[in-house]
Amino acid sequence: MHKKGHLEERLLSCSDMLTIADLSDKNMKRAAEVKEYLDFGKIFGNFNPVRLEIGCGK
Repeated sequence: MHKKGHLEERLLSCSDMLTIADLSDKNMKRAAEVKEYLDFGKIFGNFNPVRLEIGCGK
């Protein structure tokens, strides 16, 4: 949400749905070994597959 107007208000309005991951470790080799930065089972309450759709804007 780079350069979005009213960013703080937007984040607060959806704060109950936001999950902050600990991404302080920038070592990509270690990141490849530790595959579970987020516990999706805990977040969603089930173990269904999770798919990520990435868009590029316009």
